Amino acid sequence: MRDPPWDASYEVCLAAVKRRGGPTLGEVLDEFKTSEVCLAVVKRHGWSLQWVPMELRTPELCLLAVTENGEALEMVPKDRVSPEMCLAAVHEWGHALVFVPPKHMSLEICKAAVRCSSEILLRVPDTYMIPEVFVAAVQQDGYALHYVPKELKTPEICLAAITQDPEAIRYSPYSILELVALI
Repeated sequence: MRDPPWDASYEVCLAAVKRRGGPTLGEVLDEFKTSEVCLAVVKRHGWSLQWVPMELRTPELCLLAVTENGEALEMVPKDRVSPEMCLAAVHEWGHALVFVPPKHMSLEICKAAVRCSSEILLRVPDTYMIPEVFVAAVQQDGYALHYVPKELKTPEICLAAITQDPEAIRYSPYSILELVALI
């Protein structure tokens, strides 16, 4: 942590955190961590939520944090997590799926996560390992066909993957001719 200037005041701190390239909340003195300062920092650095005092982590501030950085979902107090917050987090960073509480997991959240980061398909709960989720993943990245269990690779899923990335044919149990004949 950098030492503040000798004349550091709340006003100086607030001006600094609002500045592009300004300090993160971890560099702000505790006495200056107000709602206003925390909001200014979290707008620029969602991950700074980790340094926001618990009593200032409102649902609105947490939503702002995960919208800016999906990984911040890990720092949201469990009693303040909402389905909307989870969806915003996985839209920003698909891997935030690992921080979604089971009670908020949904088909919509899983599809959004794999559309953002197809490799997160490996972390989708079994309940949501359905063709709709696989199609969402392979439409974003044909290579995701590699992550689809062999027994679940339907002609439709394989064709969607190959349409997105012709190289995905190497992960298809069907040849192009078989796919054309099946569709």
